[in-house]
Amino acid sequence: MLRRLAVAATLALALSARADDVDYGGDPITPVPPPPPADAAAEVGRALFADPRLAADGRRSCAGCHDPARAYAGDGPRPAHRGRVRRDVPTLLNAGLLALFGWGGDARRLEEAVAACLEDPARMGTDPETALVRLPELEARARALGLAPPRAVTALAAFLRTLNTPDSPFDRFLRGETTAISEEAREGYHLFRDVGCIHCHNGALAGGNVRQPIDPLGDLFDEHREVNAEDPGLAVVTGRDDDRRIFRVPPLRNVARTPPYYFDGSMETLEEAVEEMAEHMAGIDLTREEIARIVAFLRSLDPAGGEAAR
Repeated sequence: MLRRLAVAATLALALSARADDVDYGGDPITPVPPPPPADAAAEVGRALFADPRLAADGRRSCAGCHDPARAYAGDGPRPAHRGRVRRDVPTLLNAGLLALFGWGGDARRLEEAVAACLEDPARMGTDPETALVRLPELEARARALGLAPPRAVTALAAFLRTLNTPDSPFDRFLRGETTAISEEAREGYHLFRDVGCIHCHNGALAGGNVRQPIDPLGDLFDEHREVNAEDPGLAVVTGRDDDRRIFRVPPLRNVARTPPYYFDGSMETLEEAVEEMAEHMAGIDLTREEIARIVAFLRSLDPAGGEAAR
């Protein structure tokens, strides 16, 4: 309790400043770059992404979990890591810009993450080296293009790199278009920085580049029994006690379109996720108005305006 009060007292001093007073030069969040052109390799990857023949059982496609209609995310937790955990299906938008992949951040290259998903029996359960045998027409195209083996991985990664989402209202704001976002969103960004969210949620994707403990103040699982306290975090891969409950900081681009939230999908709304993160990561109790301002900022990170699929 004393630690929470100390954190809150230190950070609360900044919350009385107005958004008009913020110097946005040298911003810790940077605009999303445009995607590379969709070449022939990416088109093969697009076809593979939607084809259930890629899975060993012929009944699951990548798009079945990472639904394009839901910003290439899912609608709740699914088995992962050989069924040892159930985790929310993260968006694949901007996947080519990530520094860490998966909720544990256990992969550092896009191709590594794609191969892991293909191999995992809880997901696709297929051998990346031989997966294209079941798709002879796509295998022929991949060979003709000279794609590096495993060709399924190379093609899928090429497709995923085309899914960047540039030119959001916030990106235009960063480039000097001061009216691109509302005053409420500007105030929300000010709060986002001052509360301390920016220390982890930074870079082009506002996250996705570091790992952190999910419960640094030690009260998340006590107060929220719906959050899965049994998920070991990164330790599900490494087996190390030091990695328990360590997770990748999720990117916040397009976040308003990808409910539910948290690694286990236990938070239904963005407002709830903002409130709980501020409380359990920074020791700050936000007001309803402050939460609404931060949510307005988060919606401005999305070119589509942050409307979630239903």
